[in-house]
Amino acid sequence: SAGPGANAIPLQGALHLTYDGPSGTITLARTEFTTPHTNIKLDGSTGKQSSLSIQAHSDDLREVDQMVLIARHAASAGHPPLRATLEPTGISGSGSFDGQLRGSMKNPQLTGHVSGTNLQYQGTTVSAFQVNVALGPSEVTLSQGQLQTAEQGRIQFNAAAGLTNWAYTPQSQIRLDLTAARVPAATVERMANLHYPVTGAL
Repeated sequence: SAGPGANAIPLQGALHLTYDGPSGTITLARTEFTTPHTNIKLDGSTGKQSSLSIQAHSDDLREVDQMVLIARHAASAGHPPLRATLEPTGISGSGSFDGQLRGSMKNPQLTGHVSGTNLQYQGTTVSAFQVNVALGPSEVTLSQGQLQTAEQGRIQFNAAAGLTNWAYTPQSQIRLDLTAARVPAATVERMANLHYPVTGAL
């Protein structure tokens, strides 16, 4: 539970774990966690040279949003002012991730494919979404991204942002290549939370 009045999320699963002390390697096999709307499967090892397969799917991202909020509340336990400002993002729909965690635990590299359908955010509906993701301590890269709005608008994009120890800073460099077709200006404004007297399609 994230706090008073919040709903608890039941969790069940199976954990098969082997730990090798001399090499510092943790091996997971047939490991799975399930909530009412989300399923996560892990298979592989982590350590000096990780190779861990991750598969996740949720048919209701509102549950994932709530779980992230619970984790953020737990992480901010010693900072009451921060806890008071934490709110869910409000995203809904279904989504999947299929990827690999590789490299050492000091410098892990996460790569994979993210997809979603019927996503809703800031009053905007995205019929279909997919992108390849590469994430490390110093950079996040999005490639071959495709997005289709409910109004049949299409967006293709590639993006990259520099990170400092996993964190984005105002000094971080950003690169974005984007092509859009038949995207209503009102949709862009809602997604960016902007308010200008602009109509038409981009």
